[in-house]
Amino acid sequence: MINKELFKLRSEKTHTSKDDVKVMVIGILLCIFILMMQSFIVKFYDLYYAQRPFVKATVTIVSVDGSDIPLILYDADATQNVSGTWIASVYYADESRITSRRGLGSYNKKEDDPKIWTWAAFFDNEENVDSPEVPNKPFKICVRYDVIARDSGVDDQTEKYCSVVFDPNNPYPNILDLNEKGELNKCLQQENIKVE
Repeated sequence: MINKELFKLRSEKTHTSKDDVKVMVIGILLCIFILMMQSFIVKFYDLYYAQRPFVKATVTIVSVDGSDIPLILYDADATQNVSGTWIASVYYADESRITSRRGLGSYNKKEDDPKIWTWAAFFDNEENVDSPEVPNKPFKICVRYDVIARDSGVDDQTEKYCSVVFDPNNPYPNILDLNEKGELNKCLQQENIKVE
């Protein structure tokens, strides 16, 4: 015969049902507490432990043969998903600011692809304001960001990320020079730009 004790799935009840209700209520309260603390934990982590700055950038001004208007090789890398304001400024070599534009941007930590921008597109803030003129003296372009982490609401302000000083009278680097180094192949293919 089959031993009935082997199929016993439950132990004998030795306490009252009031204890079961207490355990269930405490369990529900604990679950609610954990759910409510989740946003606090994320915010606490972003305030004190998250990698700063939330966005880093590289900017390179690139000359194009036959044009007085350079292109801009730009790459912004986020350490987490953020949204906020970008500020792009043009400075003379002596650090005096010529002009600035600002606009809204959204940065994703999974996206890491440098892009080539025209001068007008780089400074376009979608407010129908003309792009600044290209200076005729040595200059550089700097960008900085005032962003907020999408998941926690923690804000971050970055330092300026600047290109090297570009001299329009002695333009270097040239787009062909960078292409020989292989630095532009990926972005040129993405933008369908052919360099010969």
